[in-house]
Amino acid sequence: MKIALYHNLTSGGSKREAFEFTKSLAVAGHYVDLYCPTTANEVFLPLAHYVKQTFKYPLYLQPPFKGRLPGFRKYIDLLAFGLNLQRLQQVSRRIAEDIDSQVYDFVFVHHDQIVQSPYLLRYLQTPSVYFCAEPMRQFYEPHIDREYDKPQARSEFFQRKWYAPARWLQAWATKHIDQQNVKRANLLLTNSYFSAESIYRAYGLRSQVVYLGVDADKFKPLNYLKGNYVLSVGAVSPFKNFDFIIEAISYVPQTIRPSLIIVG
Repeated sequence: MKIALYHNLTSGGSKREAFEFTKSLAVAGHYVDLYCPTTANEVFLPLAHYVKQTFKYPLYLQPPFKGRLPGFRKYIDLLAFGLNLQRLQQVSRRIAEDIDSQVYDFVFVHHDQIVQSPYLLRYLQTPSVYFCAEPMRQFYEPHIDREYDKPQARSEFFQRKWYAPARWLQAWATKHIDQQNVKRANLLLTNSYFSAESIYRAYGLRSQVVYLGVDADKFKPLNYLKGNYVLSVGAVSPFKNFDFIIEAISYVPQTIRPSLIIVG
């Protein structure tokens, strides 16, 4: 088959998934072309070795405002966010037009680092297969109250109240765009039945489960000596809940308590 591949991923697990899928498709003899904006991370697990052609599209994102401007900073960031969405839409239209001008059996679409479900899905005429690892968790999972998240001073409390409309509008726009984009995919794939249930709760859409494989030549017992430590791997983010691991280890008696190593 002739396949167009799209992603706008950072480094991490989703890029690993996209890399292994691309590698497997190429090894199986399928023709794969890569389409991505320049914001996509192609340093971590580069796909160039497994694709026939790579098409990169310039995308400049307005960075968050770094200066001091009390009372306006979050609202300036909101304007930058809107500008970035507009630029992402324009690039996505161009990519969709270029893909549709070729003859591909389908487009294999992966997450977008800004809006999760890519805008590309809206504009494609070619059949699309979207590998959705999960919905945007911040919108669909219960909030966990953490002490360090609470305002530490009265001024911080009022500042959060002042900035609340900007935060709400950005969150609402992101959630709405993600919901509209995912509905345009012709086929939804995901990695487990747990994720399939999460996708159905979030979007009301059915997805097909495709389990992620393991390279048994690399991941096998190596008979190393075991150390007294707990290893946790993942992005340093509240969603990974490292504070739960820290608290859990604190209940182990100090004389036998393992060390904690976090690889982020």
